[in-house]
Amino acid sequence: MRPRTWLTTKQAPAIVGGLLVVAWLVVLVTHKSQLQPTLLGVDTGALIAAVALSATLTYRGSGVVNFSVAAMAMYASFIFYDLWQFGAIFFPPPFGTLTLVTPPPGSFGSQPPAMGVWWAFVGTLCICAVMGLLFHLLIFRPLRNAPALAKVAASIGLYLVLFAIIQVRFPSSSGYSFPSLLPTGTWSIGGVVVPKDQGILVGMVVVVAAVLWAIFRYTRFGLATRAAAENQRGALILGYNPNLLAMINWVASTVLVGAFGLFLASIQTTIDPYQITLLIVPALAAALVGRFRSFPVVVIVALVFGATQQWILAISVQTWFPSWLTSQGSALQGLPTLIPFLVILAVLFFRGERLPSRGSEAALRMPKASEPRFVLVPMLVILATVIACSFAFDASWRFALEISVIAAVLCASLTVLTGFMGQVSLMQMTIGGASAFVLSKFADAHHIPFPFGAIIAAGAGMLIGLLAAVPALRIRGVNLAIATLAAGVVIEQFVYFLPIFRTGYSQQSQANVAPPSIFGFKFGPGNWSGWIPDPAFPVFCALVLGLVIWSVVAVRRSRLGRRMLAVRSNERAAAAAGVNVAGTKLIAFAISAFIAGIGGTLFAYSISGVDTTTFSSVNSLLLIAIAYLGGIAVWEGAVISGLLFQAGIFATFLANIVHVNVNYAVYIAGIGLILASINNQEGISGTVRDTLARFGRRATPPAAPTPRVAPAGSQVRPPSPTAVGPD
Repeated sequence: MRPRTWLTTKQAPAIVGGLLVVAWLVVLVTHKSQLQPTLLGVDTGALIAAVALSATLTYRGSGVVNFSVAAMAMYASFIFYDLWQFGAIFFPPPFGTLTLVTPPPGSFGSQPPAMGVWWAFVGTLCICAVMGLLFHLLIFRPLRNAPALAKVAASIGLYLVLFAIIQVRFPSSSGYSFPSLLPTGTWSIGGVVVPKDQGILVGMVVVVAAVLWAIFRYTRFGLATRAAAENQRGALILGYNPNLLAMINWVASTVLVGAFGLFLASIQTTIDPYQITLLIVPALAAALVGRFRSFPVVVIVALVFGATQQWILAISVQTWFPSWLTSQGSALQGLPTLIPFLVILAVLFFRGERLPSRGSEAALRMPKASEPRFVLVPMLVILATVIACSFAFDASWRFALEISVIAAVLCASLTVLTGFMGQVSLMQMTIGGASAFVLSKFADAHHIPFPFGAIIAAGAGMLIGLLAAVPALRIRGVNLAIATLAAGVVIEQFVYFLPIFRTGYSQQSQANVAPPSIFGFKFGPGNWSGWIPDPAFPVFCALVLGLVIWSVVAVRRSRLGRRMLAVRSNERAAAAAGVNVAGTKLIAFAISAFIAGIGGTLFAYSISGVDTTTFSSVNSLLLIAIAYLGGIAVWEGAVISGLLFQAGIFATFLANIVHVNVNYAVYIAGIGLILASINNQEGISGTVRDTLARFGRRATPPAAPTPRVAPAGSQVRPPSPTAVGPD
């Protein structure tokens, strides 16, 4: 009998983490100069806790890891603003707004609110309840038996839809002030000043966590939800309706996160739509620590995350704090994002391969990665089309053309990683951004000629991809999506702002990129013909796309491609058949990241520089959305997806022909991703392929049956009388 150890692998991280938190609290108590500013972060920690509680509630009720939950808090805040200020409800495009209360006439240039604060608050919560009901009925109930990756894709699509609606309705995130919903003033406790509104907010989130814990532990509803989570068929036999339970949890989680989003907006008096949606990373980290089950643990970890952000800012002024992590005497703005990212990696590494499983019996279904048959002729047609359009289009359409071609290169990286390998990466744009910064800050700075500088930059992206592959050796699916999303946010918010990438002492991260040239011939965006952008550059990008597509097709046809598909289908069966699963994953991540790095360098060349907004986490989510919509498992899908990218051909068509906001491209991509997740995982390319095959079968007449010829020397028997029908 093996001796029982006092500390297991799963217990060690919890004990070590608890000791670190206790040590941190001791430091805060003994250094009141750090305690006071640290308390200023508890309001953000309370919202992180609310987002994490909502994500936990949704997962326990329906098995969905909701990547859009922080966007719901942001969306609810702007619903409240519209009700309070204008007495109106805005609907998703193409619908307009519904005015409930006519605003009173203003005086001296001021516009008084149209609705009382608490009436607007109650109205917002009612709208949130309807939203949660619709999200369940229209999106996630049809996906109840779908694989986890389809649910992840749908929640990402919902995130993009909510974010795009706010960008269309409120083009500028500044200038929107929110009224106070909680008592103002301060409390003095032992010489430490605590704002009343923040203390009340923390108290409310603690009470909500306690109530949820009691409901799920002692009530019939909580026990039924737990039973459905363990075994849906068993819950049905016992008389519980899993769909009804999921619907109630969706409504409750949406109302919960919407309410706390309003409270945080009232405390901070304003809201940043982009920054609040990034709170999904620490929220998912807190939910992972709590195993998507324990509400008290989720709240404690989330509050620690919120307080840690301000604590890092407080200690950054100390002389011992590393100077390379500061700018103008303060910590880099993205430094706190490292904490939840490291927590996510630690939890996933020690805890193993998957989230606590639910009773879904869905098999892992991925889009069909059919073997390409005809590639040369379509690629020549694409190249000829790009050449013709490069000289025929005006400046805006020519720029859109090159953006679409570059986006197709980036989507091809997802074809290898997700389409062939089945691994989800939500950081492809940030990998491309890292390559672009390496191109600017190292290759150009050391005068490394083209194409060697671009190859080195893409190689740097490949190294980042290999680092991302390390967690993939133990995890996949939803867990890997969480890890890569967190990694993308860290790269965007922290790595880009390191001194080696910054311009001077500014917190902004921007850099110039020299145009590509060979033997003195420059073919950048404005060097050959004097046109901006230069027609030669889209042609060059099309040639690069052709090489990338040829490489992707070669991988699919090779033995490596067959190993990737085997691992995608079943890792254990592939390993039993002699496939090196770990090695195959590493190669897939390396190839995918190298292609993403190529796309990043092309983006840098196209705008003659690098900035963080181009390679943001939202654009990474948009990239996987359009890749999924175009057809993520075939090379044709990458080409179609490039047309749908933001600022590409489709967005330019919307702006110049239809005359609508360019953010509609993101909105349509999000809706398309949701519909593709529910109805057609093959994407647009699969639909076109099936349609052509259907018409081909109709056009081809059925072949006449071949008469059977009796062998020589045999006797032909007449048909049986019972086999002949009546005349």
